[in-house]
Amino acid sequence: MSDENLKILLSYLRASSQHSLEELRRQLLAAGHPPEAVNQAIAEFQAQERPIWGLALLVTAVDLALLGMAAAIFFLAMEGRLEKDLGKNILLGLPGLYLAQIVIGAILFAFPGMRRLGRGLLFGGVLTGVVTFLAIGGLCVGIF
Repeated sequence: MSDENLKILLSYLRASSQHSLEELRRQLLAAGHPPEAVNQAIAEFQAQERPIWGLALLVTAVDLALLGMAAAIFFLAMEGRLEKDLGKNILLGLPGLYLAQIVIGAILFAFPGMRRLGRGLLFGGVLTGVVTFLAIGGLCVGIF
């Protein structure tokens, strides 16, 4: 099915979302759309409609766990238990990892079958940035 036909079917599904999917399926089939195209459009519509907060929170939890491990390695390196450059490199590499996560999320968002994963990575990356910013801001306010 062409992207244009998929966009038309998806816009119809969004505009008629007050009806059940089974009713919408019958209407689209009665209008002469091929069953494969209708099934693909409904699958895409359902994938877009599922909430992504669970995925975004999972991404944030993993990101914050990585941040915690990096901070622990950094402090161990500063105490002399590990090589100092290792701690610095790991801590400085995290922003690059988070940026890559957001860029990959944006790229995946461009593909219809991967939009949910892309949105989860994007929102999880943004949420991680906000939480990290608030934590650093709280530390700075607490110190001064």
